[in-house]
Amino acid sequence: MNIVLFGMKACGKTSVGKALKDLIGKAFFDTDQLIREIYSFSGEKHLNIKEIYAKVGPATFRGLEIEAVNSLQDVRNSIIAVGGGTMLDSDNIETLQTFGHLVYLYIEQDKLKKRIFSSKDLPLIFDPKDPEGSFDAMYEQRYAWFKKIPSLVIEQADFTPKEIAKVIQEEIEKDGKQ
Repeated sequence: MNIVLFGMKACGKTSVGKALKDLIGKAFFDTDQLIREIYSFSGEKHLNIKEIYAKVGPATFRGLEIEAVNSLQDVRNSIIAVGGGTMLDSDNIETLQTFGHLVYLYIEQDKLKKRIFSSKDLPLIFDPKDPEGSFDAMYEQRYAWFKKIPSLVIEQADFTPKEIAKVIQEEIEKDGKQ
């Protein structure tokens, strides 16, 4: 069974996924990387996720997320980190549930806000006229949605990715779902 990490943008899905990969020795897939590969395969130059989102817009980007999720259906015994918006699509959730144990990496709103706004490179989904207000709205909307998804919820608090990976490993072993 795969372990699928999801949560807000910048919550540490990739860092925790790589730490979990090192801890339990499974392959690691990041849907953001898959989106970059899918996009460049179409003949376009290599762009980062923010550049792809800016170029194709939200609807096409969500389509790339769906394509990335669907490309993982034959993957087994791996760790998969999905982008922050991937789990907003119920079809993605249903697909990922069929081949993975879902793990929600929860982070408190204030801690995530501080993490995101300490970077000069703010996400394009934020309104440039009111980035903090649009962050708050996005957080509240996604939190309300994410908490309804049947999953193992891991509260990050102030733990390192290695510490979080260890907790995930222990919880999944305890549930016997590895």
